[in-house]
Amino acid sequence: MIGLILLGVGWNFLFVSGTSLLVVSYNKEDKFLAQGLNDFVVFSSQSIGALSAGILLFSTSWKTLNLICLPLLILLLLFLSFEGYSQEFLGKAYYMSKSTVNMDWMKNMSPERQKYMKARMKTALEKNYILDFDSKSSHFKEEVTLEAGGSGGGGFNWMQFVTGPDQGDVFKNIQEKTYTNKRELFGKVFLIKDSIPPTKWVMTGETKKIGNYNAYKATYTKEVEDRVMSFSRNRGQNSNEDNNPVLPKTKLVTMVAWFTPEIPVSTGPAMYGGLPGLILEIGDDNRVMICTKVILNPDEKIKLKEPKKGQVVSSSEFESIQQEKAKEMRERYQRGGGNRTRLAR
Repeated sequence: MIGLILLGVGWNFLFVSGTSLLVVSYNKEDKFLAQGLNDFVVFSSQSIGALSAGILLFSTSWKTLNLICLPLLILLLLFLSFEGYSQEFLGKAYYMSKSTVNMDWMKNMSPERQKYMKARMKTALEKNYILDFDSKSSHFKEEVTLEAGGSGGGGFNWMQFVTGPDQGDVFKNIQEKTYTNKRELFGKVFLIKDSIPPTKWVMTGETKKIGNYNAYKATYTKEVEDRVMSFSRNRGQNSNEDNNPVLPKTKLVTMVAWFTPEIPVSTGPAMYGGLPGLILEIGDDNRVMICTKVILNPDEKIKLKEPKKGQVVSSSEFESIQQEKAKEMRERYQRGGGNRTRLAR
């Protein structure tokens, strides 16, 4: 009796969850057709199985009925083992990143200088990345090009104050929910090791096609610093800021992600993840990262290795180091206020 009760409870859980997942896997115009066809097949199979079992039990015996079911159980176990093996796949996703910033700070420059600066900004604002992944981990890194090869992180890079700091290599252990972020700061390599913070995604129910994949929309809101940069120098402001420190201004931004359950890995570019499928596109008002190509089980062997070389710090420790270095740069390069440009990211 207890076994039958548990069987009924388990069957209902599987039926309800499976039916719910079936509906979200189809486009809006196909959902009702898929739901109706699924119900017809399920309940028809249930009726045929119940009636045939009664006929077989009446004409043969309980032992014979069990022997008839045995080959079906073996086939089911083989299918489940093959399905579990097939999920251990490797993949490579290519992303293109585009950022926008306020260019008003260039209005006092000469046309030749503006042209030069915009060319430099284009290189910094448009980047390409590669995400290697399997079912348990992922490794995100910038695709090295000849143009970007000399940018480096060994010295002072003023462009990072415009576009934001380089994200570095991000290795995520999806199962253990931890990450290692390899970053270079003024010639020193750091390994930021910490837990992946949970993200409160909100499913909107919207869908669209990205390449050959059905993608589903999810959003979440986060608080970011409203960054301000100045190119002028004033010898008096640094001392005023030290005596009266001002907390950085922040604002709320909404991140919009499009993910596909057809690639069942809970990861995405940079630190993004936590959705039931690979994130193919994510962005806000100022930056968007779009997947341009996905290769599953590529011929080239992929080795996902966690970065090992560098000073190990937590995310809070690295943030403190960054703030200290930024303070040093302000003292060295920015001696005062003047024309400021608000660069929100």
